[in-house]
Amino acid sequence: MKSIISKIPVLIAVIFFQSCDQENVTNPKNDNQIGNPMLAFINVDGQSAYIYSMMIRTIANTGEYSDSYQEYSYFYDESGHPLLAQSVTLNDISLNRPIDTKVIPFDGSSHIWNVIADSPLISYSDTINSINTFTITQPRSFIDTIHKSNAFNIQYTPIAEVDSVFIMLETDNFIAHYRVDSTINADSPDINKYIKIPNTGFYTVPSSLLASFPDKGILKISVVASRTKTKTINNKSFLVATLTACITYSVFYN
Repeated sequence: MKSIISKIPVLIAVIFFQSCDQENVTNPKNDNQIGNPMLAFINVDGQSAYIYSMMIRTIANTGEYSDSYQEYSYFYDESGHPLLAQSVTLNDISLNRPIDTKVIPFDGSSHIWNVIADSPLISYSDTINSINTFTITQPRSFIDTIHKSNAFNIQYTPIAEVDSVFIMLETDNFIAHYRVDSTINADSPDINKYIKIPNTGFYTVPSSLLASFPDKGILKISVVASRTKTKTINNKSFLVATLTACITYSVFYN
């Protein structure tokens, strides 16, 4: 059953996420198993390590928003087995304690990573420019209704120095059960569609993209921007990434 606790803030339209600050999480390289579908847009195949920072902005029905922050580090040996580093810091702050987003801003400024590790890992550092936060302005969260038989527009505020973004369209049956129709099974699997588009601040979603969606429900709309770098040391590849996302919700009908 989906966590009721995690959904209650959405149901009362005071939507927020908690930061997930972990060091050297020993998950497999499969992004779906890591549990964050936004990482599906980052190719981690063949990497000895990948580290990333992410800001997620969620819009409430008041138009206000809340920001949540994540950062993770993953390290592997040549067989793909997880390893632990001695120390991982982001802008001189250890990953094993909560990160203050005033210290780790998402405004185009630098995110500086430092990894201290023994063999078979390698100590290294890398820097990547963060992506500025942005806001989806259309459709308005929990206000605008979408008819899946018609095209609809997604509009968001500017994202600097990013060529393309990903649009994630997902049903949320748990919220739909309480906000749309109690006959919708809150625990049924959600449907999703992911598409990559040029970063213009505007996209018209064709009705065909929602053809496989049910006749009514809640549509979770995410816009995700990412930037990655790869460093090669002693024939080993190390990836660093930064992502910024914004999420809004809309009721949809056929």
